[in-house]
Parts: sequence; C-alpha cells; structure tokens
Amino acid sequence: MLKIRNVIRRRCLFSVRYFRPYQNSCNRSYIPTTVLSRIDIFSNHSKIKLPFIISSNMAATWSMGPGTLEVPLSLFATNRERLANKLKSGQIVVLQGGEDVNHYDTDVQYVFRQEAYFTWVCGVREPGCYFALDVSTGKSYLFVPRLPEEYEVWMGKLHACSDFKNIYAVDEVYYVDEIKDVLKSLMPETLLTLSGPNTDSGLTAREAIFNGIDEFNVDNESLFPIIAELRVIKTPEEIAVMRYVCKVSSDAQKQAI
Repeated sequence: MLKIRNVIRRRCLFSVRYFRPYQNSCNRSYIPTTVLSRIDIFSNHSKIKLPFIISSNMAATWSMGPGTLEVPLSLFATNRERLANKLKSGQIVVLQGGEDVNHYDTDVQYVFRQEAYFTWVCGVREPGCYFALDVSTGKSYLFVPRLPEEYEVWMGKLHACSDFKNIYAVDEVYYVDEIKDVLKSLMPETLLTLSGPNTDSGLTAREAIFNGIDEFNVDNESLFPIIAELRVIKTPEEIAVMRYVCKVSSDAQKQAI
C-alpha cells in the first residue's frame, strides 16, 4: 500500500501557491496584450453566452505538477455556464472554499483538499477563498485572503490578485475582506448559498458565511439540488480527467504487483 501511495504522489503532487498582499485594492483592470483565442461556450438551450478568453498572460490549463494531466480551464467555465443556465437573472451564487486544518494545537497543517463543489465551479486550489457567479452577466468573481507580508518568509513569493486572475482565468479577483462591498455593487436580488446533505456521508455541505451577509436576501435551499444534479452528469472534459485518474491508480497497482 505504501508503494502505491508513493507512485500516486509522484504523479499528483503539487506545490500550494499562496497570495501576495497589496496595500491598495487589487481590482486593477486587466488588458491582455494578445488574445490567442476566444471560445464561446454555450449549449443548444443556453440562456447565457459566456465568453472564455485566453490571453498571452492567462493560463489555458492547470495541473497538479510536472508530468501530470493538463486540465483545461474551459472545464470550469463550462460548469459555470451550465449552472447559470439553470438559475435566474438577479441571482448570484456564493460559495465558500475549504480552510486549512491544523494538527491539534500545532502550527503543522494537514494536506489541504479543496471543497468539491468549489473545485467544480472554478478549480481554485488554495484555501480560504470565496467564489461568486453573477447569473445576470455570467461574470465570475474570486475572493482570496489578504495575507500579511511575513508569509513570504516561509511560503515564498505570494501571489497578487492579478496573478490569480491569470492562473484561473476568472473575470475579477478581490480580497475576501472586500466581498460585501463587491457583492453590494452588483445589486443582486438574491444570494444563493450551498446547503444540503451528502447522501453518502450524511454530512451537510458548508454554507458560505461572511461579515455582512445578513444585509442580503439569502436563499440557501434552491442551489444545492441544482448543482448536485449537474455534478452527476459529466462533461467530456470531466470524463477525460476521470480516465486519467483511473489510469494513474491502475499504473500504481501494477507497479505494486
């Protein structure tokens, strides 16, 4: 079993990237120097047409490290489009990602694994983030922690908001402490948060909570059955990722034997 784990780790290990804080707001306009391609992602029954733009400064894929599968960021853009088509104009989806967990009272943390619904909608791998999808416009908003500069001593260079915008190909990136003001500026009729039972574990999905959420009209019932059903039906890009993961597991078993 240890040999199998080591094989999988060599294929799937990646370095967690953190954030570079800025004193001023990180909502700087991003103007790509060269647009390489534009993919209009839509289905026959789409109500919203979402442009997915890849520039010379914006990543088209992400991976779990050298020699692993290059996952297209269009996979997550397609999932967002599918979700938006099931919802109503005036609604904004707000999801909260996973958090780091420490070993008891130490400063040692467990290996971070992102919350599954959060991964499905944006592919963001870092802890402590929020994500919002404006159904009216199809725009995606990522919110990252504003970490102190001392983090660079131990974690290396921290990412700026513009870095995250390029890495995950989202429309806007802000700090978590700006989430209330940003959402208010969008003037939503309703915020949709995630709350519902996992039928396998019996546990409940984590509902997004942030300072000031009580100032919005929040619906925590409508989103879960819709997004849970969408995750059941896999897209071709998701199937390709699943095939890759199955092959990695199979190869590990063969080497162990």
